[in-house]
Amino acid sequence: MSSDKILSVCAIIISVIALFVSIWQGVVTREHNKLSVKPNFLVAPILEGKGGKNGIYLSNAGLGPGIISDAKLVINDEEFDFKKNSWPDVLKKINIKSICFSTSWLPAGSALKSSEEVPLISITRGDLGACYIEVMKLIVNNDLKIKINYSSMYGEQDVILSNVSMEKDDFNFSKMLGITSK
Repeated sequence: MSSDKILSVCAIIISVIALFVSIWQGVVTREHNKLSVKPNFLVAPILEGKGGKNGIYLSNAGLGPGIISDAKLVINDEEFDFKKNSWPDVLKKINIKSICFSTSWLPAGSALKSSEEVPLISITRGDLGACYIEVMKLIVNNDLKIKINYSSMYGEQDVILSNVSMEKDDFNFSKMLGITSK
């Protein structure tokens, strides 16, 4: 075999390897791009007490926006459509006064941008001590779950099923009511 043929074969082998490396790099770059805009929804109760945030909040801890396709509120194994305002039915079912709360719901197609936090239900009448009791009744010892189907900008689907109930030992009732001990 002449040196020209050896050089030609080596050039072809190197070209084929370079082609495979380029294709692999494209696949890895595309996966990185998808991950760099992936949403990560979190639902959690927040009970900061008097003057703070008190209620159930949805946040996006991911790097990209999330587009909501479906949402359900599940309380004591009964499902409610959360794409519309189901809070009055839920609160009535568990005997909680709705006058204390500001509510929101998650229509299909709505988006939550990165680092955004929205209250799903929160106290509006913090001046009424009874409202703190009502929020505790909502969150403590109810089997309360929120299920949200959402997607990324690339159309990748994800689901969060979050249990937002708390045990009464998980937070300080005195702090909620603004009672200080001496």
